[in-house]
Amino acid sequence: MRCRSEKGLVSAIDDDANLHDIENWSCQSRWMEGLRNMSTHARDLLGQVGVGVDIESIDRFRDRDVLRPSVLNKIFTRRELDYCLSKESSAPHLAARFSGKEAVIKAIGSLSNLRLFYNEIEILNNDIGVPIVRLSRDELAKLEVKLSLSHSEDKVLAFALAAEKQQ
Repeated sequence: MRCRSEKGLVSAIDDDANLHDIENWSCQSRWMEGLRNMSTHARDLLGQVGVGVDIESIDRFRDRDVLRPSVLNKIFTRRELDYCLSKESSAPHLAARFSGKEAVIKAIGSLSNLRLFYNEIEILNNDIGVPIVRLSRDELAKLEVKLSLSHSEDKVLAFALAAEKQQ
């Protein structure tokens, strides 16, 4: 019998591929042990991994106070602003990059005591639209950061992973 979790329920799949919701603590503990083993295996492959998540309201970036050049220039690089302000509606793009920067700060902060500033993180897109993170501080060159950005009508979400680059 194999265990799995879905929507907060622990289930088991029997040898005939039938799914059963169960309250069997041994199955739940096997499932949790499997998660711990996967985490340990990932750490063995990648070293320490930092995780950061952030969610922001898009409306926050429609506010005139936030859109003042003095505020924007403290948060975003020139290339980020060129990209975002070239869009018909810049608010979702600004919000996504801000949320991305927050997630990156959290991911790197979970690995070290470094204090990062927003303008030391640049989030651009590659040729197919995947977000690319560039860190301007030399001491961060050893880190690789992966970022995923998503949005709904009124919110943006960012998820970042940071790990030391493999030699």
